[in-house]
Amino acid sequence: MRRVLLSLPVLLLMTLLARADSPPAGKVPMTLVPCLPAADDLRLVPLAGDPVICWGTSCMKLVEREPPVLVPPPPAPSASPARPEVVERDGKLQVCLASECSPVGAKLAARIGKERKRAAAEKQPASLAASADRKLVVVGGEAWNVAGDKRIKPKKPASYSSQEDTPSVVDIEVAGNLLVVSWSNCAGPCTMAQLVDDTGKNRGPSFAGGGEVFRLDDKRFVVVSEYAEIHVFDLAGKRLGDLEISGEPNGAQVLPLDDSTIAILRRDGDDAYRLVIVSALEDSRPRVSSERFLPTCAP
Repeated sequence: MRRVLLSLPVLLLMTLLARADSPPAGKVPMTLVPCLPAADDLRLVPLAGDPVICWGTSCMKLVEREPPVLVPPPPAPSASPARPEVVERDGKLQVCLASECSPVGAKLAARIGKERKRAAAEKQPASLAASADRKLVVVGGEAWNVAGDKRIKPKKPASYSSQEDTPSVVDIEVAGNLLVVSWSNCAGPCTMAQLVDDTGKNRGPSFAGGGEVFRLDDKRFVVVSEYAEIHVFDLAGKRLGDLEISGEPNGAQVLPLDDSTIAILRRDGDDAYRLVIVSALEDSRPRVSSERFLPTCAP
C-alpha cells in the first residue's frame, strides 16, 4: 500500500526507513522511494548536468545516491554560439558559423523567405536549420544543397523490399554534416532512419529511428529510435556505438545532460517511469551508468 506525504509537493512515496543495524526477524527492510504525479505534462530537463523532472510549475532534481529535492523550473538552454545559422550579412542571406559563411542562392533564399513569412503569420519560430559544414539547410521540412541552390529529394533506404508497402518521408533533420531522414510505411511504430549527405546520397545502412536527434558534442551526434534505442555517430556519419533501452514506443524523453551523459525518462508499465542515465564517453561505447525506478502517485 502506498502512503503519500501530502505536505510535500514532490509526492514522496513513504515506507519504513531501514535501520542501520539488522532488521528484526520477519521484517523486510524498506527505504524512501520518490514518486511522480500522474500528470500529462511530465518533462525531462537538464540543470547543470543533472536530470530534473518537471510537471506544471514544480520540478524535482534526481541525482544518483542523493535524496530528491525540489528546484525552481530551470531556464531554457541558451542556443550554442557554435551552431550554424542562416543570417543576413551585407544585404544577402548566408549560412554562417562564427565568421565563416556560405552564400545562399536565389532559390533557397526565396524558400527561406516563404518559411519565415509563414512562421510570422502563425506566430511561431521558423523551421530552419543548417549543417555543421554549412553545406545543407533544412527549411520547412525540405532539404537543400546550399552550393547548388537546389532541393534534395531523399531516396528510400535499400532495406525496404519491393514487396513491402511504399515508405514515405516523415521527417528530415540536420545532424552533424548530414541529414537524418525518417521513413515509415505503417501506422507505427516502424520508423527507419537513413543518413543522407549533401549530394542526396544515402550513407550507410538504415537503422531504427523516430525519436530525438541531437548533437552530443562538437564531434558526435545522437539519433534515438521510437523505443529509445541510442545510436551515436561522428559528424561524418561513422557509427560509433549503439545502446538498446527497452521501453514502450514513443513513451520516452531523451536529452543530453552534458557532452558525455544522456538522460532517458521512459514509461515502465502503466503506472511507473524509469530514469536511465547513459554514459557516452568519447572513447567508449554508450552504456547505462544508473537507473532509478519512479512509481506514480496521486494526492
